Amino acid sequence: MTDHRQSTQVQIQEEYGDVEHRRYNSTSIFCDIAVSDDWQEFYTSLPIEMSLYAASTLIKEAMEGDEAELLVGDEVQVAANVVAVAVDDDEITVNSVDYLHVGFWVSIVDGATVNDLGRVLEIDGNTIKVESAATDAFAVGKAVKMQVKMGHGLTFAGAGAVNFGGAMIGGSLIPAGTKIRVRYKNNEGTAKKMMLLLEYRY
Repeated sequence: MTDHRQSTQVQIQEEYGDVEHRRYNSTSIFCDIAVSDDWQEFYTSLPIEMSLYAASTLIKEAMEGDEAELLVGDEVQVAANVVAVAVDDDEITVNSVDYLHVGFWVSIVDGATVNDLGRVLEIDGNTIKVESAATDAFAVGKAVKMQVKMGHGLTFAGAGAVNFGGAMIGGSLIPAGTKIRVRYKNNEGTAKKMMLLLEYRY
């Protein structure tokens, strides 16, 4: 198994006041959204390390009621459970919390069985309390995975500009080759297109 934890640590470290990433550029993620009840995913990545400064898009009337998320990087394994997990457990004891933080999204995985546990709410020693209880039982040694989200639970209420963060998200260094992903759920029922503008420093 490839160890992604070092790149994940770089990805999430706080670098406010960074003086080495001052050059500006922009790129975009083009989303060609099909008629579907499933979440659809679109992404881009850059071949250089960069600091994401802002993300913005224009919402059209046909997007009203649709949902979206903005994510950085793939979901990666950061720990394994050392105590068996039962149905309805909302506390998971793991072998390491070095790469887990309150507010990060986690899941527990055993092959095709995946439980989305929502956000980490508390960390007490090597035990994490999660937002959503397990819906399946997991034996010891299953993968606990982490995901960084910059936009979550976004439901479009009507036409207009949507801006993510501005200078507030300008401090997280993103390693070269890291995917910046848009997940989109088309609840309105017609095909549509959306462009997400990404502004970054490098």
